Amino acid sequence: MKTSPHAPCVAVIGAPAVLRRCRAILARSDAPPAVFRGAGPANAASLLRRYRPGAILLDAAPSPVQALALLPTIRRLSRASRVILIGATSTLTAFLLEALRRGACGHLAARDLRLWLATAVSTVARGEAWVSRHLASAIVAEMRRQLAPAHTTPRLRLIRGRGERGTSSRRHRSTHRRGTAPALTKECHE
Repeated sequence: MKTSPHAPCVAVIGAPAVLRRCRAILARSDAPPAVFRGAGPANAASLLRRYRPGAILLDAAPSPVQALALLPTIRRLSRASRVILIGATSTLTAFLLEALRRGACGHLAARDLRLWLATAVSTVARGEAWVSRHLASAIVAEMRRQLAPAHTTPRLRLIRGRGERGTSSRRHRSTHRRGTAPALTKECHE
């Protein structure tokens, strides 16, 4: 595969077998050619200082704790790089949320590399996140939990317009036709 001097750099931080697999998958895809660099977690800092890759594939399957510890270093040394974690099939949601908090831009299970690696790399290169639906649901649930006040539960209450209490539904429907629709709903904390 021939690359131009302006080809994007993709770094793989993990075992050499992961680097070979990712390189082979992206070479067979329709993605533009890229320059591949690889290093183990111990040599990641020197790789990032030298090449400033656009995308980083971080193998978190052997040691998720080590991958979490490495994320702040990656962010500090290469702020523009977008990190995709390559994890085990059954990665805990709490781990993934913490990885996103520490600067990861996506997660891809090792079993899904062949199907989604090229798409994931191009998606994060555009500045978007690459997460599964399950993880997206967990992120939304976590945000709701953090934003909701602890002592109240928001509820919606319908406030009727000019209609009187106890009017029949037929009279109420005819009132709507004349342009006096019920007022908007408002949020109450009770």
